[in-house]
Amino acid sequence: NSIGAFQKYRPSYSETQREYIVRYYRDYANYLKERGIFDDATVYLYDEPEEEIFDFIKDARELIRRADPDLPCMVVGHIWPELVGVVDVWCPHLVDFEKEENVALMRERQAAGEKVWTYNTVDEVPYAGWSVEPKCDLLSTRLMFWIVRQYGFDGFLHWTSDRAMHPIARLGKASEVYL
Repeated sequence: NSIGAFQKYRPSYSETQREYIVRYYRDYANYLKERGIFDDATVYLYDEPEEEIFDFIKDARELIRRADPDLPCMVVGHIWPELVGVVDVWCPHLVDFEKEENVALMRERQAAGEKVWTYNTVDEVPYAGWSVEPKCDLLSTRLMFWIVRQYGFDGFLHWTSDRAMHPIARLGKASEVYL
């Protein structure tokens, strides 16, 4: 469930659309609560945003807060200090945690009551991931969840497993082909 999009895309909402978004997410939250699954829900607010999109993200988050202040929102890509107080669930690249300062930032956000997930974004050796390329052995796929456990992530977002092998992906249109 996503109100946002990817990188630099910035929708512009009329007042009528803004009211619709609030009603939609209010209904969505109620639907989840009625079924007893609200605590498992997360709104995928934005995917790998550029800094010039942060104002849009803050505005979109306010619309969702108006609908239900307890409905958590996720931003995928990194942990950005500019979005602290806006994001409830962070989902930085797994490769971010090669740097000790990012591990410290993760612990800081978790101590503040926020959740930190991670996801597989890199299909290249030596990074753990789901690549089905022949150059990647099965150890890579097994390492993913050991890393999640070792670092104490709160969740894992599965992005894709077949992007690199599809012929269209090799033509530079990988965004069109994934599971």
